[in-house]
Amino acid sequence: MDLRLDSEQDSIVDAVAALLRRGGRPPERARQVSGRLDAEALRRLDDTGFLDVAGDGSPRGHLTALLITEQAARDLVSAPVGARALVAAYTGVPDPPRAIGLAFGQRSIVRWGTDVDAVLMLDGAAVRLLPAGEVTAERVPSRMTYPLARVSARPGRGTLLGDGAAARMTRAWRAGLAAEIAAAMTGAVDVARAHVTARTQFGRPIGSLQAVQHRLAEAHVQAQGSMWLARRAAWDLGSDRQAALAAAYAASAAGPVFDAVHQVVGAIGFTTEFDLHLWSLRLPVLAAELGGPRAHAAAAAAAQWPARAQGPARG
Repeated sequence: MDLRLDSEQDSIVDAVAALLRRGGRPPERARQVSGRLDAEALRRLDDTGFLDVAGDGSPRGHLTALLITEQAARDLVSAPVGARALVAAYTGVPDPPRAIGLAFGQRSIVRWGTDVDAVLMLDGAAVRLLPAGEVTAERVPSRMTYPLARVSARPGRGTLLGDGAAARMTRAWRAGLAAEIAAAMTGAVDVARAHVTARTQFGRPIGSLQAVQHRLAEAHVQAQGSMWLARRAAWDLGSDRQAALAAAYAASAAGPVFDAVHQVVGAIGFTTEFDLHLWSLRLPVLAAELGGPRAHAAAAAAAQWPARAQGPARG
């Protein structure tokens, strides 16, 4: 299996990174838009067509949309890029608005919930698209790097999407979620690695200590594993199993990676002057989304052994 991106995919990722960094380097840009939707970054991606790459419905288009989602998360873009580029397109939302929030149930926590143009709500076996005016969004006080809101809607409101939309939305959401977690873990590990390389104690870099190396090496492996599982799921987006496995692995790894990067950098990791929190504080929010690791793992098991998931046969 060739796990390398081809030249066209590399070029797309580079172009997205260059486009997003016109507003400044990721840490500085993230501080400027802290606590709100980065509408300018989302507009740039929309105007250049990057939010519509999954429109052809091909595996390559889905993977490209995921790569754009991954790069935006790596650059700390505060906007629902994956929701628009991957989830809405694959779910079958006609003419999706630029800023779309993803809701799990009739009352749920939604990232950027007070700032989006519409909400795509997964409600059991149904999916509804609700304009912002048809939902109630109450901002939730949070120290996390995402602006959060509790979004609710009355039953029957919005546009009901067709058969199969719930399964498609769930798979795309899980794949995109795994990519965002992988990007946040990668950024956090990079910041921690740079710190322990430069920081000395007792005349030697902290990073020369074997215990520190082991913690960061394991975190790096978990970040890379999450990234490749997400890409695999995007390529085979019709597979419930692949999407659930990617989300389960990434969401389960988020906690250990969070602990590892903060442990090796010490108390400075909890200060706003240090960049680590810009990536690491995304992890608890992402890990809990769409039911969390247990829900993803249960879905993976049900996809692998559907007969067991349905229970014993009754005669």
